[in-house]
Amino acid sequence: MRLTEWFWFDNEPISGLKYFLRAIVRNIIILVSLYTFIGFSFFGVWLYSATIYKRAGAFKWKKDNRIVSCIFLPLIGILYSFVYNNDPISADGIFLLLYFCAVILNLYFIFGSGNRSADSCEKCGIKVDPNIRYCYKCETNL
Repeated sequence: MRLTEWFWFDNEPISGLKYFLRAIVRNIIILVSLYTFIGFSFFGVWLYSATIYKRAGAFKWKKDNRIVSCIFLPLIGILYSFVYNNDPISADGIFLLLYFCAVILNLYFIFGSGNRSADSCEKCGIKVDPNIRYCYKCETNL
């Protein structure tokens, strides 16, 4: 896997561990951008959105739900950082509720097991690793 594939919005399913590791890389990119060039943080937010899109695909979410989640989670994080300066005490009720929904969704993406019911591809019939849930021969999600 090439590093540039991390930034694509494709149907590559990723595991919870890969989601967590990409979150660490994203946070490093954003932290480095705060001390160097603020425009560099765009890559961190883009990586976050692409990672959410791919992880939601591992759960067989519909495309429109994946798009909403990859917009909702980064937007809540950005608004929380800028508006409330990461201070949960000063946040008002509805925004605090949205923030905790985003936290719960992130935890679900990290610890959720995805859909592991089938272990062979429906199109070509070859055996597929249940942890990957992607047929590289047909290039489809299972």
